[in-house]
Amino acid sequence: MPYTGDDYLKILDLTAEGQPQKYNDMLKDYHRLISERYPLTDYRKLSKKEAQARLAKIKAELIEALGILPHKDTTPPQMQSLGMLKRDDYTVEKVLFESMPGRPMTGLIYRGEALPKKKTPGILIVHGHGDQGKAQPVTQIRSIELARRGFIVLAVDTMGLGERKPLGHASFPIFATGVSLQALLVYENMRALDLLVSLPGVDGSKIGLTGSSGGGSQTTYLAALDERVTASVPTASACAYEDHSTHSSSYYCQCELVPHMVRFGDIGDWFALAAPRAVLVLMGTRDRTFPAKGARESYLRALDAFTALGVPENIEKFEAYTPHAYSRSVREAMYAFFEKRLMGKNEHALENSICTYEDPSGDEINVLKDGMAAGKKVFPATDLNTLAGRFGKQALEDRQHPANRLRGKAGLEKFSEEFYAARKELFGEPLGADVYPIVIKREQKTFGEYSVDCFLIETECGIIVPAFVASAPNTKKDAPIAFFLTEEGKNGVFFQRRAKDLFKAGFRVAGIDVRGTGETCYVYYSEEEYAVSNALVTGRALLDGRARDLALFADVLKSEGLAGKGIGIWIADAFSLYGALAAADSAVLKRAAVENGIVSLASEKGFCGRAFDYLFIPGILKALDIPQLLALVSPKPLLVVNPINAAGQPLSKNDATRSLAWSAEACAKGAFAVEAGLGDADARRKIVNFLKGGAAE
Repeated sequence: MPYTGDDYLKILDLTAEGQPQKYNDMLKDYHRLISERYPLTDYRKLSKKEAQARLAKIKAELIEALGILPHKDTTPPQMQSLGMLKRDDYTVEKVLFESMPGRPMTGLIYRGEALPKKKTPGILIVHGHGDQGKAQPVTQIRSIELARRGFIVLAVDTMGLGERKPLGHASFPIFATGVSLQALLVYENMRALDLLVSLPGVDGSKIGLTGSSGGGSQTTYLAALDERVTASVPTASACAYEDHSTHSSSYYCQCELVPHMVRFGDIGDWFALAAPRAVLVLMGTRDRTFPAKGARESYLRALDAFTALGVPENIEKFEAYTPHAYSRSVREAMYAFFEKRLMGKNEHALENSICTYEDPSGDEINVLKDGMAAGKKVFPATDLNTLAGRFGKQALEDRQHPANRLRGKAGLEKFSEEFYAARKELFGEPLGADVYPIVIKREQKTFGEYSVDCFLIETECGIIVPAFVASAPNTKKDAPIAFFLTEEGKNGVFFQRRAKDLFKAGFRVAGIDVRGTGETCYVYYSEEEYAVSNALVTGRALLDGRARDLALFADVLKSEGLAGKGIGIWIADAFSLYGALAAADSAVLKRAAVENGIVSLASEKGFCGRAFDYLFIPGILKALDIPQLLALVSPKPLLVVNPINAAGQPLSKNDATRSLAWSAEACAKGAFAVEAGLGDADARRKIVNFLKGGAAE
């Protein structure tokens, strides 16, 4: 992410005495503030009927937010048995089935040696983010111990882990389609339940479910949405969002993210959705990933709901002095809970002092006998990139999508009307929008040969943005301004050849560190994912927030008498696509040039590093794609130069024209043009000429 060497122009120190202020926690505080703006349900004030109605509404909102896939067919998936391991007092059967066409799922079925003649409860074991998947020793231990206690256990590999590693586990692009990764996990685990309840000897009316960490999250959502789960034990995963965002040593994996969930609920509400079925919340008091305070808060919220429903005894909590782990004492609490809830036993049998498990690195425990080499028969399969591209293509081919039902200038007007009406739902609302921007300070500085007019502005509550307008030694005081936007933030103005071309052409050049970049980014730039994750959970899109930062700074320049007749923008690379939205929003921004930008948010082959995660806003492909976003700039002139595909490869003129045909047809005549195949020097020359007032065509 943005460069911050010693030669970076510092602006945040305008507010301090001597030392620059640090805004590494700015977005953390901001997203937590957003979450606090949405009050959670107080079940203590509700009658049983009111609590039932409220939970039904939360469940509907959760399903919509997850983008849950339809699970209409509960016919057991066809299972292949690929071998049996026989031990002294239990057996392990290796099985393979499809969760959906092209999505192979590997599992192990554990049975005790002395199963009762009548049907016995079944347990589904899901796991967290260990590479060994179902073969992790701790996962094997609980599976074997449950089988010894008389349960029939199905342990499965989650997508992208264990033997299913080739399928992929993380994908921000899939969120853009309206489907979340947790929705896929819920769907796949529902299919695993279909298999479990169909197994000979399993009592389908008594089904348990447990998992730890990411598996605990899977447990929570599956129990909330599938009533076949009689008793569930989410472990090392419970934590209210506010506590997790503030105190956790980590951030949510993409598979645990629920789009804009803070608008309608929190983890305690998901526990409550399982009521009146039984839930045991297991936590470690030394767990830094899901801190105990947040786990207790989630438990108490669920307890309030269970109490309102008249079944407080069906929600339990167990704490152990352990870190982030499914430790022995925690496992023993789980065994006792399942024996009580599913078998009617009240004794607390301790775990075998010498834990049993197979060698997780050996061939025996693998369903695909020779490891991934044998997997050639199963993989390649439908991986996440392909699935995301397929869902994205379906969204774009929907006859109700704006690209299909709206055409030309009239179509753009209708689309613009629909987009701005739905914008708050899609992108979220700014905090305290009506009183911003606020200019905190303005100061003249020099940076090398450049004279710099520095600004520190607040664009919404808690969002501090450093920006400037720089002039070269021979730049006229009233010279036109051009913004230069890249992933480097405002620093690129001084070091990029393209920005230097603007200075040579007589422009004053403006730079800005939009929220979460440059001086306001996290300590480690890899934590851009932290910002994207929290933006997704709170429903406040970074794309829209960054567009707001830019548009409001342009407005500040006008109010300060610096904008002249208007400002142009040079948007380089996909990161800066917020500039197109800002150009559509601000009357001060008069024309925009987009260089090296992607042409679609849908691709079956995944995306290159130049397509940044924050672009894939949940459900955005159902509302618009890049061609519609670019067209919003109209009737202002817009020039697209050397657009790229998802792989980062430059498009030919024909492919570029075809990909952006909707934009060309919708924009005002002479206000939109595409140039492809230009060399670097020609591209720069073309854009500079355009920003000086040349035609887009």
